[in-house]
Amino acid sequence: MPRILQRKLGSRPYKDYFEEQLKKAIDAVRKGMTLRKAEEQYGVKKDTVNRKMRKKHMGEVGRPSVFNEETENTTVRCIAMCADWRFPLTTLDIRLIVKSYMDQHGYTELRFKNNLPEYDWIKAFISKHKDTLIHRLYQNLSRSRARVDSEMINKYFDKVELTVDGIEPHLIIN
Repeated sequence: MPRILQRKLGSRPYKDYFEEQLKKAIDAVRKGMTLRKAEEQYGVKKDTVNRKMRKKHMGEVGRPSVFNEETENTTVRCIAMCADWRFPLTTLDIRLIVKSYMDQHGYTELRFKNNLPEYDWIKAFISKHKDTLIHRLYQNLSRSRARVDSEMINKYFDKVELTVDGIEPHLIIN
């Protein structure tokens, strides 16, 4: 499976027009312009204009998604929630979560080996939801930053003052 899909030299051109051009061409044909003149003027093939006018082949292009939109959005929210809780998930974690979800709900996907999504699927999933999910590389902490002992923990909690009114605790910064 290629990581970046590239159009092969000499292959059939696909959707070499903007949606606005197509709408203008359809409107012009409905007003009486011929399909050939609309093709020349707007740069959209006459067969495409004809099909779109008859509402043929109006479905989404490409393979359908593994999950429906609701399940995908729920998965994205859960991944984002883990990150908000300062527990970011790795791509392997997400792959295993998807596999366990599919196994529990009885889904089988032929693209995945043993229902475990491949790395390319995770990359595509993250790029599809790039407004919410970000793929970052983690960095190792130095030993001095990662070292925490009981004295440091006690110092931290000594600075926390609990209020009597039932309001959530807040930090007092000296």
